[in-house]
Amino acid sequence: MAVSIAMVRALATAVERRGVRMPELLAAASIDERKLDDPNAQVTPTEYERFRQAAITLSGDEALG
Repeated sequence: MAVSIAMVRALATAVERRGVRMPELLAAASIDERKLDDPNAQVTPTEYERFRQAAITLSGDEALG
């Protein structure tokens, strides 16, 4: 099973609105920024969970994800 990069982009956009820079968020989740440029890219459920946790931690908003 995989998670569409569109899900990553949507959450990243929400986190950016809260003042977190995209490179910082992606680095915290160990996701290659180049994946965002590929509309067919996917991440594993583990990568997405790590990304979601990084979004919550960096933004301070537990309602995210």
